[in-house]
Amino acid sequence: MTYRSERDRQDRAYRNFQMSEKAMPKRIPIAVAKRIAEEQGCSQVIVLAFDGELTHVVTYGKTLMDCAQAAEGGNRMKRVMGWPENLCNDKPSRVKRKESTP
Repeated sequence: MTYRSERDRQDRAYRNFQMSEKAMPKRIPIAVAKRIAEEQGCSQVIVLAFDGELTHVVTYGKTLMDCAQAAEGGNRMKRVMGWPENLCNDKPSRVKRKESTP
């Protein structure tokens, strides 16, 4: 599918999330957290959700620093809830790309 803009793609992901027949998708789109940040004027958002079976954590940060800090907050929440340690060290792809650039 071709999108006119990044905003169109995000809007589509957000609508698909809202209209899902399931209570929760396998993975909450980051676009949902971004939409919350934009609508509420926040620079960082951490979404914690439970669908009756799984706990979901998704983060968003406006800047690279916000992104890294939100991810660390999400990782801390996962540790507190007893998630396996290998799932508590997530880094956003933007941060990974920046770290791999010489």
